Amino acid sequence: IISINLQLVAPVFGNRTVSICENDSFYAGGAFQSAAGFFIDTIQSASGCDSILTTELQLIVAVFTNLNALICEGDSIFLGGKFQKQPGVYNDTLNTVAGCDSIIQTNLQLIVPVYSTTSVNICLGDSILAGGGYQSQPGTYNDTLSSSSGCDSILTTIVQIILPVFSYQDVLICYGESYYCGGAIQTSSGTYSDTLITTAGCDSIRITDLEVISPVYGSQDTAICDGDSYYAGGMQQSISGTYYDTLTSYIGCDSILTTQLTVLPLPMVYLGQDTSICEGSSVELVAGTGFLSYIWSNGSQDPGMIVNEAGSYWVEVTAPDGCTASDTLEIIQLYSNPQNFLPGDTSLCGWFSITLAVPGFSWYHWNNGEMDSSTIITSAGSYMLEVRNENGCVGTDTISYILECEKSLVMPNAFTPNGDGLNDKLKPALLEEITNYELTIFNRWGKLIFYSENTDFGWDGRDNNTSSPVEEYIWIIRYTNDSGEEKIEKGNVALLR
Repeated sequence: IISINLQLVAPVFGNRTVSICENDSFYAGGAFQSAAGFFIDTIQSASGCDSILTTELQLIVAVFTNLNALICEGDSIFLGGKFQKQPGVYNDTLNTVAGCDSIIQTNLQLIVPVYSTTSVNICLGDSILAGGGYQSQPGTYNDTLSSSSGCDSILTTIVQIILPVFSYQDVLICYGESYYCGGAIQTSSGTYSDTLITTAGCDSIRITDLEVISPVYGSQDTAICDGDSYYAGGMQQSISGTYYDTLTSYIGCDSILTTQLTVLPLPMVYLGQDTSICEGSSVELVAGTGFLSYIWSNGSQDPGMIVNEAGSYWVEVTAPDGCTASDTLEIIQLYSNPQNFLPGDTSLCGWFSITLAVPGFSWYHWNNGEMDSSTIITSAGSYMLEVRNENGCVGTDTISYILECEKSLVMPNAFTPNGDGLNDKLKPALLEEITNYELTIFNRWGKLIFYSENTDFGWDGRDNNTSSPVEEYIWIIRYTNDSGEEKIEKGNVALLR
């Protein structure tokens, strides 16, 4: 009896992970592999059965590193397999912990020395550290230092010497004032020195020439005309006297000015009172004598002027001392001379007289020698009257009486109702028989004053028993003459008292 114990051997499965460097290879999947992936190999186990091996192949890529390196001019660094002194890009291949390549790329830069220049000012007698020692003379000095990167830094120092500054000033002060110089308050004239510090910190020597100015005294004699003023003693003066002013001179110090002021009287000029003159007359304006010059309103420079028109006339005179005065005279009005004050030529009959009256003037002169405002005409002829009015103006007029008796009646041109029995009533003188007689009298305003139809009944100079004023009145007579003709006579009559 053969007993067989049959056992089934299952395939053996195995897994592994393998890493290789970039550009290397590994045998898997029945061949050398250089790419990452999964590879299967069937091999026999110790029992002769299949054994399945799965390999995960991993690829390790090269490591690249970029570096920057700085070296001083004249130094070196080991790069690219040797020591380098020049700037450039250098590569080095190393092994990582996995045994693969590590590429280091270095950018090498060269630091050149730093050069700097500075200028230094020092005062005369001072010193400064430069060129490895203290320097007190002007010049150029070099020092080699280390920069912040540890490389050389060349410092060039230019040393300049500042000499002392000398200044001069002239100072004027008034008497009693003071000025600081020479290290103290000075009140006397002299030359003083001060050592100061400039903005650079060096000495500055200031020389001050100090002069003390004494007060200035002055005087003047001044004359002004009365009515003018002059500034003295601190205000406008118009009275003679001595005045003092403390002024400031051109340098600002006191100047004492004494003014002797004299007020001169104004010249006296008088042309007279304002007046009026008659037409055709003139008046002489006299300014007086003893003046230096004259100037009239019309530009004349004579001592007098004749005027014959209305207007304002003035003169300005200048006395020998230079003072002036003026006066003005007004010719207020140019009066007209009396004219045409006698009635027109008329006729008369010789058997009765006519009173010719001319009221309203201040002076009369008839050519018959009479000096009254009226005269009695008893014969034909020419009668001339010269009169003067209230303004003093003179005029002349003439009237002629012609001997003529062709009229039926004659009316006087004036009557005097004063109760003396002469010419007390106004009525016509009849030269022939008339009928249908009417006498009407009006005043100058046209008012009826008197009416009569009786030739013997005349006007007694009254209006409603009230005496009428002295003036001219208008009369009208209507009648029929002895030839049967109807007539109207008109005229003016002067009522006198």
